[in-house]
Amino acid sequence: MSSSIRYFTCVVRSILVLTACFSALIFAGSARAQCGVNTVMFSNIGIIPGNAFQAEYVTTSSVNPALADVNGPHSPELLARDNQGRVRIDRSTGKRRLLTGAEAGSEEEQHIITICDPVSQTLTQIDTLNKTAQIRHARPSAPSSSSAKKPVCSRLLLQSNHTHLQVEDLGHRTIEGLDAQGVRITMNPLGAPADGQLSGQSAQERWCSEELAALVLQSTTNSKSETTSSTALTNLERREPDPAMFQIPPDYTVSETVPQPLGNRER
Repeated sequence: MSSSIRYFTCVVRSILVLTACFSALIFAGSARAQCGVNTVMFSNIGIIPGNAFQAEYVTTSSVNPALADVNGPHSPELLARDNQGRVRIDRSTGKRRLLTGAEAGSEEEQHIITICDPVSQTLTQIDTLNKTAQIRHARPSAPSSSSAKKPVCSRLLLQSNHTHLQVEDLGHRTIEGLDAQGVRITMNPLGAPADGQLSGQSAQERWCSEELAALVLQSTTNSKSETTSSTALTNLERREPDPAMFQIPPDYTVSETVPQPLGNRER
C-alpha cells in the first residue's frame, strides 16, 4: 500500500472516530435506545407519523488536495419514513467477492438495511448479501408523555453541559427548501480548559428541520489535520414510500430476539 493511500486511510479513520466521539458525548444517554413505545428518533430522523418522505444522506470528505485521486465517493444512505412513523436506512458496505454458489467468483454489493418500527416496536437489520434478517424486539415499557412533547430538533441539537463541549447557536437558514436551525459544537482536547482559545480544535455543525423532523446537514472539521466531512440530505421527496421497502424478502433467513422484562430476569 502506498504512503498516500495509507495517509488517506488514517485521515478517514480519524474523521469517523471524531464523529463517533461527538455522538458519544452529545447523545450518551440515548446510546442504547430501542425502537420501542418511547422512541423519539432513529439515526437523526424523528419517529413521526403522518410525515412521510424519501431522501438520501450524501457524505463527502476533504483531505489533502494532493490525494484527490484516492478520495473516492461515499455511497449515499437511502432514507425513508412512512406515514406510520417507520424509519428505514439503507447503507452500502461495498462490494464483496462471492466464494461459493452459482455466482462464485463474481462481486456483489452488500447493503445493510435497518428498519425502526414504532408500531411493532422492533428493530430489524437486513443483510442483502447473506440474505439474512434479524429482528430485535424492544423491552416492554410504559409510554412516556414527556418524550412525545419535546420537539425532535431540540434533541438533535442538544445543548450539552459536557465540560469538553461548547455549543453556539447558529440561528436559521434554508436547506433543501426547509427552514433549518443550527448549532456549532466545539470539542476541546481532553484535559484542556474550555476557553475557546485552543489550537487543533474539532468542531461540528448540525442543522435540523423541525418541519421534516430530521437532521438535514452535518459537517465535522478538524483544524489541526485540516480535514472535513459533511453529510447532507438531498433528493428529498415528500411522499409515502413503497410498503415493500419495510418488509423482509420471503427467501431470507430470519432470526428473532425477544428480551425479557427487567423484573423477570433469572438470578
